Amino acid sequence: MKTIISSILAAFLLVGIFSVACTPVPAMKIAVTAQPPLFSNWRVAESFVPRSQKFKIAVLTFIDQTDKARLVVDGVADMLTTELFRVGRFELYDRQDLDQETMVETAVEEKEKEKETKTTTKHLVATGLSAATRSQYQNVQGTVDGILLGYITSINFEGTSGYFQCDLRIVNAMLADEKVAKAVGLDLGISELVIYGTSGKVRFTTNADQTSVMLNRDDIEAIASKVKAEFKDFTQQTFKITGIDRYLITLGVGQNHGIKQGFTGYVITRDPKTGVYKYLAEFVVINVFPEASTAVLVAQTREAYESYSSNVHIGSEAVIK
Repeated sequence: MKTIISSILAAFLLVGIFSVACTPVPAMKIAVTAQPPLFSNWRVAESFVPRSQKFKIAVLTFIDQTDKARLVVDGVADMLTTELFRVGRFELYDRQDLDQETMVETAVEEKEKEKETKTTTKHLVATGLSAATRSQYQNVQGTVDGILLGYITSINFEGTSGYFQCDLRIVNAMLADEKVAKAVGLDLGISELVIYGTSGKVRFTTNADQTSVMLNRDDIEAIASKVKAEFKDFTQQTFKITGIDRYLITLGVGQNHGIKQGFTGYVITRDPKTGVYKYLAEFVVINVFPEASTAVLVAQTREAYESYSSNVHIGSEAVIK
């Protein structure tokens, strides 16, 4: 009996082994991970090379309202350009280039002086400037972000030392450019938007016959530091565009964050791999509210304006210069 049972168990065991051996092994399914899409916005978007990454200023020759400060009008502008560069917040337009362009403009102006006196200047700021400074003003419109205008309002000196008082204004240079207004297709009525104004006192000494002057650098450095304090540095921040209305955009940053009317910036996209910016559109802030601001898109030509504005969408990133 035991032999029969053992035979039956052995038979069942052989059948089981045979069944397992003959059962087909199911095919393994390998999950294929979808590849991330190419960075189409980085490759396709129309872009341009920015003229500066920081707020760029041109310091014009100071206006002597006293008729006694001829010796200092160029020196103070040159030194202030240097000190504004040293504070690290701004990019500066080279005054050597500014003076060379002015020499050409002045020569043309003298030839057409009679014709020019019969025309009116559209910009109110320019009408109060000297011929040389007015030429500088017109030359840099649309090439810098801000134009610094300085006015020497009083001067006092005795012997070989003295001081002068000056008023300074920084006006937006993009909205003052008639080409920009034409490209955008509207007259904003704010072509001379004043961003900031201040005043200062600068001491100086002269030689015995008053043919050369030395300005006190500490005084000019103090003025540059005062200007820097009013231009918060946003270079490490980006902001979202929260609204679009034709040529106007709304930014999610406002007065509480340090934004001022006349500040400029770019709509950008970033290479996800390198973090490098690609510049898609340019704008100027024209209205500021506590937590938001509105800006107008700007360009030098209508074609560029239409191309750049097509890059702007709600949710796009923006940087303030």
